[in-house]
Amino acid sequence: PPPPIPPVPPPSPPNPPPGTPLAVFKDELLPPWENWSWGVTLNMASPATGGDRRSIYVQHKQAWSSLSFHVQDTFASSGMLFFSVTKGILNSGAFVQLVSDLGSTSARLPITATTFTSGTTIPASNTTLITGGLVLLTQFGSDRQWNSLNFQVEDNTGVSYYIQDVSICPACAAPVYVDALASDWAFLSWNVQTIDWQSEVTRSSVDTQRGRRSVQLQHNVSWGGLSLKKSEGFGPTGVILFSVYGLAPGSGKVVYLRLKSATDNSMSSLVPIPVSSLSAGEQFSDVAMDLSMFDGFGKVWHEILFTVGKLSTGDELVYNIMDVAICGVCGQPLLLAPP
Repeated sequence: PPPPIPPVPPPSPPNPPPGTPLAVFKDELLPPWENWSWGVTLNMASPATGGDRRSIYVQHKQAWSSLSFHVQDTFASSGMLFFSVTKGILNSGAFVQLVSDLGSTSARLPITATTFTSGTTIPASNTTLITGGLVLLTQFGSDRQWNSLNFQVEDNTGVSYYIQDVSICPACAAPVYVDALASDWAFLSWNVQTIDWQSEVTRSSVDTQRGRRSVQLQHNVSWGGLSLKKSEGFGPTGVILFSVYGLAPGSGKVVYLRLKSATDNSMSSLVPIPVSSLSAGEQFSDVAMDLSMFDGFGKVWHEILFTVGKLSTGDELVYNIMDVAICGVCGQPLLLAPP
């Protein structure tokens, strides 16, 4: 008899197009991700956030406990981390950290309410999700490969929260300034006393976080600014992400963000950069500003303008920005200002 015909293996699933989020947890923990958590009590199918969606209920039981997702194949330190979480995690000392199977660990990024959207407040209920946790993966440190995603506490026990819609998107963020100005961006400045593109005021120097450089701007004249320009444009939807250091809430010294379109030479209104007390203390403050916050929403924009407000005679304002990027597929962030 003729030899048997070997079975044809099923075709491999097509690779998702660039910019597609790769789900870690969406109603359930998805392969190839595994639950490597320790020191926590978990309900991996909690309905407590309402609707027919599922989330993970996490209760930390011991110091240094962690909700931990692990994958055998590494993921790179570029792109975005997305998640939605309830307010129980905020101001609890919890942080996000990436870990390699080779033993290296990333910077710890504290989970604090430092991303803002106008006119919204943190919900009162611990079972109401705050959607739109957006973290630029380069914030954990550049040029690394990771295997584990950890939501961890230090010595804080009794912390509990719900988390869902966790995903990693390798190509969801286009860098503007990450350690250096991206090659497809140019800059223009006016009425700025000094600009240091390689400032040593970094995450590592102020809060043991990122070890990269920042842009430092020194102003002593009102309405000076820095424009970052991209000829191909960006938008009409998405989120501008960056970190800022040196701006104190209530100081009367304000830096605004403004957008400009080269199509019709129009400019958006001035939108104050929302900062937390972290920015004036020992940490950079992470900010995400949705393009819908600017009038003219729906346009293609070509410039991001950082503009200082009015300064009194003799006043000086020095601040730093770093990790500037645009996430074109990100929705409107709702992780907001502290109450």
